[in-house]
Amino acid sequence: MIYVGSAESADYDQVLDSIMVGPIPVGINKFVFSVRVRSPLSPVPFSSLPPYERYAFLLTLSYSSNPSQAPAPNIELLPKNDVLGVTVVLLSCSYVDKPFVQVGYYVNNEYADEELKENPPERIMFDKLYRNILAEKPKVTRYPINWW
Repeated sequence: MIYVGSAESADYDQVLDSIMVGPIPVGINKFVFSVRVRSPLSPVPFSSLPPYERYAFLLTLSYSSNPSQAPAPNIELLPKNDVLGVTVVLLSCSYVDKPFVQVGYYVNNEYADEELKENPPERIMFDKLYRNILAEKPKVTRYPINWW
């Protein structure tokens, strides 16, 4: 699971987590990918969350009953100009170290308040951010590989 930190350079990409699954039986298998969002709109009181979770999201990839949760990206490692706006989260699947599918989700980090959207403060107010993940519109790229 990769969080793209900047469109300008892959140096800012963060590997949030990796998981190995298997053995997988022959046939059609289903992997469940879900997103839990932490935002001012969360049912948990936003101000009671630890600072690193106030602007974070956790990504979950599960196969059968063995879920794996990825931590949120480290905002301190991102260029300040790339914290707000659109980025991508990539789920890459490989077999014998060869990628065969990559699923990308657009992510928009923005202020929930219209006034802050129109006049963003010089210093980012993380407790006012909202993260919108377009989970219903993934970009899927398949790569042909030799399976045996």
